[in-house]
Amino acid sequence: MKVENSEGKANEKTGGKGKWRCQWIFAVLAFAITFYLVEFSPWSSRMVAEYNNGYGTFDMKQYNRESVEEVLTNMEEEGFTAYNHYLAVDTVFILAFGWLQILMARAAGEKGRSIFIKRAGMGAAVARGAFDLVENITLFHILREYPNMSAVRSKIAGTATRFKLACIGVWIVLLVAGMILAKRRGQKKIRIQKNPA
Repeated sequence: MKVENSEGKANEKTGGKGKWRCQWIFAVLAFAITFYLVEFSPWSSRMVAEYNNGYGTFDMKQYNRESVEEVLTNMEEEGFTAYNHYLAVDTVFILAFGWLQILMARAAGEKGRSIFIKRAGMGAAVARGAFDLVENITLFHILREYPNMSAVRSKIAGTATRFKLACIGVWIVLLVAGMILAKRRGQKKIRIQKNPA
């Protein structure tokens, strides 16, 4: 019975590692494909930039009602279609990036043996995705309603962008903290092995 139990636990552990590895593979692939779509494909931010004097998209910049109105006023008609295509693929990228962020936060927390880093990192990833979606939805409505400009929508989009970028910063800090803790644990383990009690 003991042999069977130990074999069962070993199989469970192996199966868990296999699922974990599959999640990583699919998450990385999804991130790579969607990153290509938002950066280099015919639906990318580069295409939007071709129609608005090189400005591109709002999502990694600080902006307000005045700057949004200025960019859209100078944007060619084809730019609105290009921007909507970008928002569509960017929404898929948000989900793919969020999945990868969560896996990385979980790994950092487990390697560093810190529940706080694991949960806070995953929370930051989810919050980033939520703010990113709010940003995209709001920008979609701004584009659809132009030339009518809503100061409220511009404020919501700009605020969502700032919070999104802040969440990315927090997530990165937590990842680095997890790696530092993991490194210290590894060094401590080596010292114990070299100097056993």
